Amino acid sequence: MTNDTPNEATHADLVGKYALLAQQYVTLADTLVDDFDVVDVLHQLVRSCVDLLEVTSAGLLLVDRQGALQLVASSNEATRVVEVYQLQTREGPCVDAVRTSLTTVAEDLDQMRIRWPRFPGPQNRSA
Repeated sequence: MTNDTPNEATHADLVGKYALLAQQYVTLADTLVDDFDVVDVLHQLVRSCVDLLEVTSAGLLLVDRQGALQLVASSNEATRVVEVYQLQTREGPCVDAVRTSLTTVAEDLDQMRIRWPRFPGPQNRSA
């Protein structure tokens, strides 16, 4: 958004956002042909989320028939690694969001360390 006041988008911001949303719908709809690959569709969905939500990365976890979380798509390798860490430790923001059905927010790395001490996400990873 180009407006300095949070939650107050200008008309141009909204028009641009709606145009991007429409473009993403068309892109996703183009993947839904008779022989579409569901993995490709999910990766396109994640890329669309990054563009539309103006975030740096995104991952997509789904609950399988047995109730276990499965990583199905990520926007980049670093996000994939973070998602795998969450699945391995069974804690982290995505795991909490699924458990509670609520948006999960951690404002900073210290808050993440307190809330999810076993989750070795980006704050504890060594290169």
